[in-house]
Amino acid sequence: MTKKRVLQMGLLRTALTVMGLLVLATATVSAADEPLRLTLEQFAVIPPQEEGASEELVPFTEEMAEPGTVIEYHLVARNMTGEPIKDIILQLLVPQGTHYLDGQENYDRSTLLLQFSIDGGETFRTPPIRYITVTLEGRRVQAVATADMYTDLRLVFLAPLAAHEEVRFSYRVEID
Repeated sequence: MTKKRVLQMGLLRTALTVMGLLVLATATVSAADEPLRLTLEQFAVIPPQEEGASEELVPFTEEMAEPGTVIEYHLVARNMTGEPIKDIILQLLVPQGTHYLDGQENYDRSTLLLQFSIDGGETFRTPPIRYITVTLEGRRVQAVATADMYTDLRLVFLAPLAAHEEVRFSYRVEID
């Protein structure tokens, strides 16, 4: 399978995970048709072409899937009900064939707690994420995970999402 095809599958997996969370939230939050609406958009980040210009975001297409391309994801979670929604936790993926760009996320830190996984979404922690590795000599040593090791992100809402309110989150990955 080509690297480009693997990347495309990873991008699809990201979108499907968000949609799966929508179903989960619907089942656990309320019997309403769509209590929590999640939308995920992806954009290619085009660097400035001239000095003094700013970068540009354009809708990402498969043709842009080249090594070095930066993709920015925009997630919006909107409460569609007249009541607060409690205990919201959302999981997002770092698509296969990309790596997470640390410090490039944009969100309200008073509203969301951002956690990362280095084991495919089994466990989540806030950085620094420590793990045990074995050296060539067989010694077990503790190491700190780097952003390129992140496989998943988790957003934990720190308070209920008020009626008809929305929360926005964005993050970036780069194609390997």
